[in-house]
Amino acid sequence: MNTIYRIKEMHEYIEQADRAIYPIDTGKDSSIHMLIVTGAGSLHLGGRHQSLNTGDVLLLSSTSASQHVIELQQGVRLLHIQFNCLVESSSGGRSGSYTYLSTIPEWIGGKGAKLKSEKQIVNVGKRLFQLREESNGCDESDSLNIQALFYEMLLLCREGLKRSIQLESADWYGQAVAYIRENYQRSVSLSKLASIVKVSPDYLSRRIKEETGSPYSDFMSKLRIRKAQELLLGKEMSVGEAALAVGFKDSHYLSRKFKQVTGYSPTAYIKKNKTIVSLEPVCTSMLLTLGSQPLMAGSDPWMKRYFQMDLARNGIHTFNEQDVESKRHLATVRSDLRIGYEDSDLLELSGRASPYIKIDWRKTDWRDQFRHIGDLVGKYHEAETWLSRFEERASEGRELIHNRIERGATFAVFSLEHADLALGYVKLLGVPFGRGAHIIYQTLGFSAPQLIEKEVLRREGWLDVPLDEIQKYAADYIVVIRDPAYTYKTHPNTNYANQHLAWRAVINQAKATFEFSFEHHHFDPVASDIQLSEIVKKLTADLSTKR
Repeated sequence: MNTIYRIKEMHEYIEQADRAIYPIDTGKDSSIHMLIVTGAGSLHLGGRHQSLNTGDVLLLSSTSASQHVIELQQGVRLLHIQFNCLVESSSGGRSGSYTYLSTIPEWIGGKGAKLKSEKQIVNVGKRLFQLREESNGCDESDSLNIQALFYEMLLLCREGLKRSIQLESADWYGQAVAYIRENYQRSVSLSKLASIVKVSPDYLSRRIKEETGSPYSDFMSKLRIRKAQELLLGKEMSVGEAALAVGFKDSHYLSRKFKQVTGYSPTAYIKKNKTIVSLEPVCTSMLLTLGSQPLMAGSDPWMKRYFQMDLARNGIHTFNEQDVESKRHLATVRSDLRIGYEDSDLLELSGRASPYIKIDWRKTDWRDQFRHIGDLVGKYHEAETWLSRFEERASEGRELIHNRIERGATFAVFSLEHADLALGYVKLLGVPFGRGAHIIYQTLGFSAPQLIEKEVLRREGWLDVPLDEIQKYAADYIVVIRDPAYTYKTHPNTNYANQHLAWRAVINQAKATFEFSFEHHHFDPVASDIQLSEIVKKLTADLSTKR
């Protein structure tokens, strides 16, 4: 039977306020809602919520839930396409006449779906919306092009669904894990948990012991103690505060259970030297700068060269983001502590997992991250000493540069990364993202134009900006961070950016442009020190020439 997909409505929403709610009602008909996200937000569905980021695509239907709520942060773009899937039902009375019924296609299903990081769909969606806006509705070629782009998007969605995350999981054990994660501080009996996930208590008990190595009651006690360890170290709570937070009645009961599980009292545990696994290159660099050796460490290529003697001499096992085998090995490594940036996954509920300290890099100044890690390994004063010396070098740099920059001058920091350039975007950097932006704005104290201050510096990390809109973010001085993996003068993506009229206008309007290609591009102490040195050296040299 023939199937036709027809666009019913399409509009783009750009959030101007700091935070807003975007409701979606899918209960009125059998339409399907496709939402393409550029920016950050969250989806609220049936009492649960999922984070949304650039490249995420939502497919929602009337059978997944009647009401959905999307919470949007400032600057988020949301392309909302409402469409129907029409399936041929039967021929009418006249020859060549057909009846079509609106339905939900099997490849989308009744639960709806979320596709992650589908930047190709974002790019096609942008072209589709632009073409539809420019079309007068009378040109047949425009209509054909619109339909062709829309079908291209649907094909990309079908391919993406092979990698999709279903909005409602059918995995009962995954549901049990999620419930434990949210409610471990409460008294959750095995029978109650079994009734929630609709399996027998005996079967659930056997599965938990298989997965964690402990009976259910012991597993819950160990989980609470591990969460207490994380609060004592990561949040610096008192023993009494941690006891209440994880569901123990008082500090005495926590202390007794704590010693049973760890062999230490809470106070002794805080003070003891700890073995650490670092999941992030930035955290690894901070540890090595302090002379503390992790058991396993996430790393970048430049770190192996810079810390070569430390890594080789101490036999530290390093891994990168693509090293899947080493990541599997992490589950077997016995350490006192793990530190990193990302949310923990289901392995965190393994009975063998050590406490995990998640550092919020978007909201925590890199210097405070360094102090925190120093405190975790008993080297807080060493971290303070390093930062004091860094501030002395920064003060010297400010004195050299500020004499050459007029009062009130503004800076904009752009990162040209080839994955973004291929889609027609550049990154406008804020302080938490590193790549020299924290040195420009924070260490050297330069100002940004008001729009950058509002949309980037007061937010968390960076802003993806279409090249067509780049002129809104012009400044007196432009800092360009090039991707060091490419020769920027010859790569086609970079040529596209360099020759773009809006980009050329921003460069031509600026009083000066400074280009960098940092191999050490993070915001850890070593990378920050190298970036400070290179930025001060280039700015003083270039500004001296222009005077």
